[in-house]
Amino acid sequence: MIMCDIGTIPSIHARLREEGYPISLCTLRGWVRNGTIPALRIGEQQRRALISYNNVMKVLTGEWPDKTPHH
Repeated sequence: MIMCDIGTIPSIHARLREEGYPISLCTLRGWVRNGTIPALRIGEQQRRALISYNNVMKVLTGEWPDKTPHH
């Protein structure tokens, strides 16, 4: 099966789980919400988000810079 590098949060989550990464759907959604992972909002009400599998992998491996504010 050919995997797409861009997908919805649930589709990227399913791929990660298939590959053995123990990450929750809530964690991915949180990273999008707080800006850790950039997303393209789609749909009439901009409710769905498309994210990059490669960006998620960079966050998981520590290669992606942390964009969350530090206090």
